[in-house]
Amino acid sequence: MVGPALLCRLGVPFELREKICRIIRVHQIPFYALSDDNNYKSPQWLIHRLSW
Repeated sequence: MVGPALLCRLGVPFELREKICRIIRVHQIPFYALSDDNNYKSPQWLIHRLSW
């Protein structure tokens, strides 16, 4: 069992569970922001958007 289901089984509150899953989902995206294949958006734009 992985992801939110495991956290749910462990009794982690919903709000904290969502925050943890968000961090896991976007944690490596800034590395890819520096590549040329990011739809012509600047790395700063992408990192700012992900910070929300």
